[in-house]
Amino acid sequence: MSKQKYILPILALVVANSLWGLNTIFMKISLETIPPVVSVGVRFFLASLVILPFAVKTWKPLKTKYLLLFMLASVFGITLSSLSLNIGLRQVPAFNAAIIWLMAPIVLAVLSAATLREKISIRTFIGIMIAIAGSMIVITRANGGAGGTNSLAANLLIVLSVFFDVIAILISKSLMKKVSSYQAGFLNLFPGAIPVLIYAIIRHGTWGISSVSRSSAVAFSFSVVVIIIANVLFYYALRYRQAHTVGVYSYLDPLLTVVGAWFILSERPAPAFVVGAGLIIAGLCFTELKQAHHYLGHHPHHR
Repeated sequence: MSKQKYILPILALVVANSLWGLNTIFMKISLETIPPVVSVGVRFFLASLVILPFAVKTWKPLKTKYLLLFMLASVFGITLSSLSLNIGLRQVPAFNAAIIWLMAPIVLAVLSAATLREKISIRTFIGIMIAIAGSMIVITRANGGAGGTNSLAANLLIVLSVFFDVIAILISKSLMKKVSSYQAGFLNLFPGAIPVLIYAIIRHGTWGISSVSRSSAVAFSFSVVVIIIANVLFYYALRYRQAHTVGVYSYLDPLLTVVGAWFILSERPAPAFVVGAGLIIAGLCFTELKQAHHYLGHHPHHR
C-alpha cells in the first residue's frame, strides 16, 4: 500500500467522524421546529443532488445485483437508521445518542468478523476498549450523567439506528472497490431518502417552511453540508480500510458532540472531559501507530 493510500483514509475518517459528531448538535437544533421525517428526507435528498454531478463524472456501470445491494444499504443507512435516530433524538438530549452510539464499533467489529471474515487483532481490541473508556468519561461526566430520565422508547429507537447503520456499512464495504467515493456517496444517500421524502410529503402535506425558526434553518443548512462532506470522505476511506477498523474512529463523534455543545450551545464540559478526550486519542493512536511504524519502516520514501 502506498503512503498516500495509508494516510489519507485515516485523515478522511478523522474529519468525517468529527463532522458527524458536530452534526448531532445541528440535528438537535433543527428538530426543534422541523419534523423528523421532513428533516431526514429533505437533508439527504439535497445532499445526494449536490453529490450527483461529481458522481456522474466518475460513474462506473454496475450489474443489477450490485445496484440493488447499494439500494439496500441506503434503505438501512438512511430510511431506517437516520429516521430512527432523528425520531429518537427529538425526544432525548444529544448526549444520549452519543452514549448509545458507543455500541457501534463493537457491533461493527463482531459482525464484520462474522460476515466479512475480518480478523480483529489484540491491539485493535485493546484500542477499542481504551477509546470506549474515554468516551464514557466524556459523555457521562461532561454531561453530568443525565441519562436516567430519558424516554425508553426514544433510546430504543437510537439503539435500532446503530444496528441499521452497521448493516449498511457491512453491505457497502463489499461494493466499494467497484465505484468511486462520489458514486458510493450518491448511491448510499439517494435511494434511502426517496421513501422518507415521499412519506414526509404525505404525512406533513400541510406543514410549511414558515414554521421553521431561524436557528433551525441555519442548523439544517449546516447539517446538509456536513452530510455531503462526511459521506464522501467516509466512503473514500472505506475503500482502503477494513470495516471493523473504520468503526474505531466513531469514538471521535461524542468528543466533538461535547465540543459542539460547548461552543454552539454554550454548555461547558466538566474537567473530566480532558481525561476522556485523552483516552479517546490514546485508543486511536494505540490502534494505528504500530501499523504506521511498520509501514514507515518498510516503505522508504521515493523522490
